[in-house]
Amino acid sequence: MDQKTYIVGHRGFPHVAPQNTLSSFRAAIAAGADGVETDVQLTKDGEMVIHHDYSIDTTSNGHGRIDTMTFEEVRGYDFGIRRGEQFKGEKIPTFTEFLDTVQGMQVINIELKAPADRSIPFVSRVVDEVVRRNLLDRALISAFDHSLLAQVKELCPQLRVGCLTFEPGMAQSPDMQLLAKAIPMDKKLADITEEDVIVPEGLSVETLLGPENAGTGKHDARQRILELVHAQGAIFVGCSAGELISTVEAQRDLAAYAESLPFKPDFMHMNYKHLLEIPETVANLREMGIGSSPWTVDDPEVMRLCLDLGCWSIITNRTDLLREMMG
Repeated sequence: MDQKTYIVGHRGFPHVAPQNTLSSFRAAIAAGADGVETDVQLTKDGEMVIHHDYSIDTTSNGHGRIDTMTFEEVRGYDFGIRRGEQFKGEKIPTFTEFLDTVQGMQVINIELKAPADRSIPFVSRVVDEVVRRNLLDRALISAFDHSLLAQVKELCPQLRVGCLTFEPGMAQSPDMQLLAKAIPMDKKLADITEEDVIVPEGLSVETLLGPENAGTGKHDARQRILELVHAQGAIFVGCSAGELISTVEAQRDLAAYAESLPFKPDFMHMNYKHLLEIPETVANLREMGIGSSPWTVDDPEVMRLCLDLGCWSIITNRTDLLREMMG
């Protein structure tokens, strides 16, 4: 394993520019990042675009899901104006435009946001483009759904992959506990409808949304639970709530989890809280030839911990702070 710790800008450099835009990636380069992390998904007509959420509601002046829009439609929205007039007119980037912008960087971390319909060609298209551009020495593919990474390894064994994982206590988190009470545990998340949701007695909208959003008329408790179900179902296609909780529990011991996979991951991309609770994970993985790339590390004290542990890379919104710390 390379001993250098790489600085990887999370969605570019969102501290100074709109996330996952060409301005954000250029800002990361200017700030001295070694690489960037981004997300790729498909429009309705099959264009590969860069965006984290499946909807554009929180990042643009538009609304709706990307997979229900043509590229021309989603390209018509402004993805910069929410961050100020200086970014007005920023468009959603294509995967090609992204690679054109960052292909000189040392680390190009591409997270797969696969369509819910897994029969649609997606993984192979991402892999083909990376190979076509001769980026195997710089690119790596990451995903929360590790079956997608198995596909990557089948298509191109030398292309590096990173397994994204949540914090160790997620199985006991309020969100997971809520799902366990509110929906059938054995029904696929993608198939859950509003009729399946049972709002636990005594649960208030304030508890789910926070007092600042309660009473706005935009949500009720049942809708919020359904949103949570769909958010997890988009990541873990084909999983029930019970299977999701079991998967998260199995990832508490990341070394053992990595050994259980049908392929050998090159990296584990753990939530940084994992290293606060189980710091020996980095050394355990290193003995297996697996690098650690925690996300999303913005606190200088946690940055220092990750550096001291010898993480392969640190994924951060604050490229500037980490670059200053590393000199």
